[in-house]
Amino acid sequence: MRKFIREFIDSEEFQLTLLKDRVNIVNYSALLQIDSKEMILRNDSSKIIIHGNHLVLSKLLDEEVLITGEISSIEVRDE
Repeated sequence: MRKFIREFIDSEEFQLTLLKDRVNIVNYSALLQIDSKEMILRNDSSKIIIHGNHLVLSKLLDEEVLITGEISSIEVRDE
């Protein structure tokens, strides 16, 4: 049980969680573009492009962000 909790807390794996009108992203490497219609983030192997309206970025932790607004699509492009 301790090992599971430690792996959960120290996870370095990229995670994207889509909820109603929000996206939570954990373990990204860079924010490339931030505006109210499009946000672009990078992880180790791809770019994540979030399209929508009234997008707002809230930085939760060093490697975690929450994007809220009217999300219309999410693209993942391998690099």
